[in-house]
Amino acid sequence: MSVFLVLSASIVTSRQFLTFSANVCLKNCLRKSLPRALDANNARWF
Repeated sequence: MSVFLVLSASIVTSRQFLTFSANVCLKNCLRKSLPRALDANNARWF
């Protein structure tokens, strides 16, 4: 039973870590791509 508890806890923590790392990657990608998109929009509008 304790093995099952440890296994489920590790699955939950690994899932949280995966979602956290995915959020960090998404924020980094958005931070890199947003200025380019804004520059493109400014060049298009002005």
